[in-house]
Formats: sequence, C-alpha cells, structure tokens
Amino acid sequence: MLMMARDAFTEDGWREVLAPLAGLVDLDETARTTGALVRRRGVPNAGALLRLAFAWGAGGLSLRRAAAWADMSNVADLCDSALLRRLRKAGDWLEALLQAVLDGRAGAAGAPGMQGRLIRLVDGSTFGVVGSDRPGWRLHAGFDLPAGRMGRMALTSAAEGEGLDRIPVTAGELRIADRGFARPDGLRFMLDHGGDFLIRMGARSLKLEERDGPGLDLMEALAVAEREGVHDRDVVVLHGRKGRKTWPPLPVRLIIVPLPPEAARAARQRLQRAGQRERYTPSPVAVAAAGHVMLVTSLGRQVADADTVLALYRLRWQVELAFKRIKSLLGMRTVPTKDPDLARTWLCANLLVALLAEDFGADLGDSPP
Repeated sequence: MLMMARDAFTEDGWREVLAPLAGLVDLDETARTTGALVRRRGVPNAGALLRLAFAWGAGGLSLRRAAAWADMSNVADLCDSALLRRLRKAGDWLEALLQAVLDGRAGAAGAPGMQGRLIRLVDGSTFGVVGSDRPGWRLHAGFDLPAGRMGRMALTSAAEGEGLDRIPVTAGELRIADRGFARPDGLRFMLDHGGDFLIRMGARSLKLEERDGPGLDLMEALAVAEREGVHDRDVVVLHGRKGRKTWPPLPVRLIIVPLPPEAARAARQRLQRAGQRERYTPSPVAVAAAGHVMLVTSLGRQVADADTVLALYRLRWQVELAFKRIKSLLGMRTVPTKDPDLARTWLCANLLVALLAEDFGADLGDSPP
C-alpha cells in the first residue's frame, strides 16, 4: 500500500491506478457534474486533476511541490494557489469516486455456515487536525467478510458519534460492532433495513427487560453465566428515553460469558481507574459486568447457537487492523490542513488510494502483508 501511495503520481503507476476507476465511472463527466472541473484552465482533464489530488494527498507532496511536479511532468500548468482552489472543490468528486469503488465491491459471497450472508464488521476512527489537540474528522466504515476488505465508508466531523446507521445496510447482512454501537435506534435501524446485528454491550448500554415480565435482574443473569459458563437469554430492548414510550420493545438474545480470571481482573481495574479519573463510583452491577462479555443479537438460535455467536464476535478485531493499516501505512493520523474543504479532499484522496491498493493486493493472491 505504501509503495502504491508513493508511485500513484508516476507515469507507470498511474496507468494502473486509472484503469479500474475509468471502468467504473466517466471521470470527466463526474468531475464536471460535481463542480470539481468545470473550467479546465491549466488542468486538461479529470485524470490530471485526480493525479494532482493523489500527488498532494497520498503522495505527500506540498502544494508548491505538487504544482512544480505537475508542470515538469506536463500533467498540468498551474501555480500552488491555483492548485489549492482546485483541490478545495474536489471533495464531492473524490467522495463520489470512493463510493463508486465501494459499490463495485457489492455482491461478495457470505461466510460458510451463515447461509451465504454478508458479515460486516463496523467501527469508527478519528483523525487529528494539524495545530489542534482534538480530532476533527471521523471515518465510519464496514469491513466485509469473507472478502476481507472495506465495503462501506462515510466521513463526518468528529463531533458525530459512532452508530449503526452511519453506513447503509445490505439486505441480509450481519453487522458486528463493539459496545459503542449499543444504542436502541441503531438496533431498530438494522432490522428495519433487512439486516441483523451482533453488538457487545455494557452494564448501562441498553435498558433490558424480560420478554414476559418486569425489568431484567442483570446480577442474576451474570451469576447464571458464572455457574454455567455461558448464558443465552431471551430479553427485549426498551428505548429508555422519556417521550419514547410508544417505541415497541425489540426482542433480542442476551448472551453472557465470563472472561478468564486474569482478563476479568484487568477489566475491573480499568473500570475502577476510569471512575477515579472521572470522579464517579462504579455500581456493583457495573463492576460485576466488567468481568464478562455481554452480547445482544437479533440472530435466532436456529441460525446461530451461543458458541457460534461468540465465535462470530471474535472476528471483530479485523476491522481494527484495517484501520491501523490505513492510518499507519498511508500516514493518515493527522490531516495537514484546517480548511474543511481541503481536508475532505485530502481524506478522500488517501482513502481512495487505500481502496485501490486493497483491490490490487487481492490480485496478488495469498502473499504476506
């Protein structure tokens, strides 16, 4: 991936980059309709504009060096300030190309043992901004199995939190996520759009009740899991907010499994330290729950028993590795500009290179990372 990023603006590497994109969309037409290239002063075509975006973004050139390189290579004839104006208008276009590549990946077969359904591991990751101690952007993404590559992406400001509704649902998919995604509206969103979910939850993530009775006694459920090794229970999710009393309860399965003693002890210590840092005292239920993995899923037992559900959740680490590959190999930890339009262009250019690198890597077969 890093080699491709460096070579994306060279002559030989450029032909390889342009071919798959040109097969998906009309580059000149999309550049015109999105406003990226209406007047061609100094930039002969959309391919040249894309090459400039890659040179500045994934290629790591400054605006001045990118403009100088373009002039020496007969790619474009413009100064650095003109390039700046061009790139500020290219965000919508690059995002459209990004989505075109993702759309072209649709239709991958599902994993064996899950009736051919798509398994999508979702997570979010933030990007810092130069000169600021706070993240400015968040990437929401879904990593698809068994294809082993990104299937959906969405860029927002860092102020917009993670959620199951950030990326569209493919009918029949199983979406797997960590506890930050355990929100009632997101669970309902998945079912309303033809998908299923498998989400880890914390002691206070969701308001649960028995399917045929009052509120769930979580301490009792944890005790059952301790005795039996794994506890699979039918419950319902309530919305939990005032004014949402008409929100229909959502039937789910709650699956609890104790962590190994050392891992449970470490998890409880982290909870206690967090309480000291944020000046609150964890409840007895939260302390007890910290030593367990608690999952909620819409999958029926005829589709996946408790052991299968736990095995599926263990796949989630792969999306974290995918984020690390993108951010470290392409040097995407910090956006080099505070200008929101220019920052969006920089992010989309890098992400587009990352997707193309994944596709090229898939053609190489089973080679080491």
